[in-house]
Amino acid sequence: MKTHKKRPIKNKKQIVILGDSLPLPRSEPQKVKLADTYPALLNKKFGSVLCFAYGAATAENIYAQASYLVNNTKYIFIFHFGIVDCCPRSFSKGETLILKTLKIRIPEKLVKVIKKYRCIRKTNPKKFENICNALKKLNLGTLFILPIADATDKFEEAAPGVKNSIKLYNKILKKTFKKAFIKIKIQANKHLMSDFHHLNKNGHRAIFKAITSKIDKFYFEEKINSNKKIINKFKIG
Repeated sequence: MKTHKKRPIKNKKQIVILGDSLPLPRSEPQKVKLADTYPALLNKKFGSVLCFAYGAATAENIYAQASYLVNNTKYIFIFHFGIVDCCPRSFSKGETLILKTLKIRIPEKLVKVIKKYRCIRKTNPKKFENICNALKKLNLGTLFILPIADATDKFEEAAPGVKNSIKLYNKILKKTFKKAFIKIKIQANKHLMSDFHHLNKNGHRAIFKAITSKIDKFYFEEKINSNKKIINKFKIG
């Protein structure tokens, strides 16, 4: 008896994913193979996925990438970013460069104290909101925005203020993108690696399921609207 290889579901639109390191495979602190990432799982299901992502990308970096794709209305765009922007840091980029150049090493305990009171972010909330609004104006067609995963107590201990920071930036994402914002609860002990923010295999599968649900709903609504147009056309005729 012949066995037939399961074919991907035919997708009407190209899916484009833009993000920081979260959509990518990893070799540390735990391993996630390329085939187990949510972009690969989406590609297996829909058969038409492109992923543009790189580590430590800020919202500004991702906007710069997206600007090359302006007016591509026939695509589905998935954005996954924010933790690089909102995670509290002890020193600014310029200060870090000076310390590195002068080979000055600040004790870890002091770094945590400084981080708690300074709460320097790579992208401040106002700039983050402005970038999100600019992203909306690129006319990219169908958008889906993934949330920043909630911080664990251990992550809060390592980066004081990160819990409130994540809540604030998720609020900005939800306010800006409204229905395009995907509500998904990422559980730290189940979906995240030991570094507190990168997705493990279960995390990638959870994201995959959430996106699939959104895309299926999108195509269902699109089909209903198409049928309504056909019915109205016959009524007019």
